[in-house]
Amino acid sequence: MVDPRTILFSMPTITDDAPPLTQFEGVPGDTDLVMHEDEWRQLEFFSADQRPLLERTLTEFKAFEAANRMQSGWRQIFLRRLPPALVLHGADASNALSDLLNAQPAPGPIIYHGANSIQGRVQNGFSVRLGAGAALYGYRNETGVPVLGAHLQNADDRLLTNAFTTLYRSHGLLLVDWRAQMLVLSVEANGQIGIWTP
Repeated sequence: MVDPRTILFSMPTITDDAPPLTQFEGVPGDTDLVMHEDEWRQLEFFSADQRPLLERTLTEFKAFEAANRMQSGWRQIFLRRLPPALVLHGADASNALSDLLNAQPAPGPIIYHGANSIQGRVQNGFSVRLGAGAALYGYRNETGVPVLGAHLQNADDRLLTNAFTTLYRSHGLLLVDWRAQMLVLSVEANGQIGIWTP
């Protein structure tokens, strides 16, 4: 028997916003974005008016993470509870995003947990492939896109940097890397990336 109090978390933070899912049957195709449930919203975009909330949350998370860090994991996990807020506006925002990034729109992510046990496909979801191993994803409603995340798997970081640059210049969006405790704020005229950390 193992004392459950000795079991450590393998990551320091997750969001409490589980994605809405529809049933998925069969085998994911080569073009499907398949991701573990813990990866949901670990890299995500926000509108610029959310900056004060993001800075407060990152500051709280930094203190929490430091207090709970162990050599091989974390005693507790920081559960992010952020109120919903639109990232992109308009019923056609996800298609406009694909056009902006010169990419074909694709279905929403397929979410799995445990030993590759598929939970379902994100309802009203979409994904946008940026290149090998890199994609943006989210879901839409009648008013726009309330969640816009990024997923990297053995990908060139420049793919996400280029997407951020485009979205910052077109919509003023911010990008948060929660596990790195980093808020990406801006792109200067010389290409320099502006970053805030707690």
